[in-house]
Amino acid sequence: EQYSDLPDNVGEFNPAALLPDYGILNASVGLSFKDDAFRVSLIAKNLTDESYATTYSGDNFRYQIPRDAERYFGVSFKARF
Repeated sequence: EQYSDLPDNVGEFNPAALLPDYGILNASVGLSFKDDAFRVSLIAKNLTDESYATTYSGDNFRYQIPRDAERYFGVSFKARF
C-alpha cells in the first residue's frame, strides 16, 4: 500500500489517497558470445499488461503513470570493448 502526499499538509488521512497495489512481471532471455563480449537479449516488460499509477494528487484530477507502465517487447544488444 502506498499513500500519496497530502497537498494541504494538514496531516489528515484521506482514504481516496490510498493507491491500489499492483505487481509487474518482466522477463528476458539472452545469448552471449565471445566470453560475454557480445550479448543479445529479447525483453518483455509488464507481461500481464497491468495498469497502475504511482502518484495521486488527492484532488481527483492528477495521477502519475510511469513511463514503463505499458506492456512492450524489445531486443537489446550490448558489446564490450
